[in-house]
Amino acid sequence: MAIEIDSNNYDAITFDCYGTLIDWEAGLTHYLRPLLLAHDCHAVDGFLLEFFGRTEAALQAGRYRAYRHVLMAVLAALGERLGFRPSPQALEDFPESIGDWLPFPDTVPALNALAVADGRILHVAQSLYHDIAPATALGFDTVWIDRHDGHGGGATLTGQATPTWTLRNLSELVAALKVF
Repeated sequence: MAIEIDSNNYDAITFDCYGTLIDWEAGLTHYLRPLLLAHDCHAVDGFLLEFFGRTEAALQAGRYRAYRHVLMAVLAALGERLGFRPSPQALEDFPESIGDWLPFPDTVPALNALAVADGRILHVAQSLYHDIAPATALGFDTVWIDRHDGHGGGATLTGQATPTWTLRNLSELVAALKVF
């Protein structure tokens, strides 16, 4: 059964960026693979993403740190776990790699199709942990973009949140947002 969301209920749609619009997992692994190979370390993407998710969450649960410092600490912890020490340059370059992370193929067409005004909010995100749970707590309707199709959270912890709707990609969101 196709999901239908009455777009008349919303004046604005907000989006989480990384994982929903930008393929941050591909960005992370694209940066990490050559670095690991340079240190003769080998790890499957699933391990890297799960390690990233657990470590990022633990670091963010502590005192506030700028996200660039979170990323640097994640890389340092990964090096410790895999038996190498990232160079100072590698630690600096990891947060800078964000600028090279690409959008998912459906991102630009979906954003162009969904241009909306300010007002009642529908929040769209990939992370139950980072986005759906807080947006739900704020009283927003939410759409979870489950880009893993029910097979875990990838680089994010699995959250204890119940989205209003669950879809697999932004193309499904465009199709679901019907004006009645």
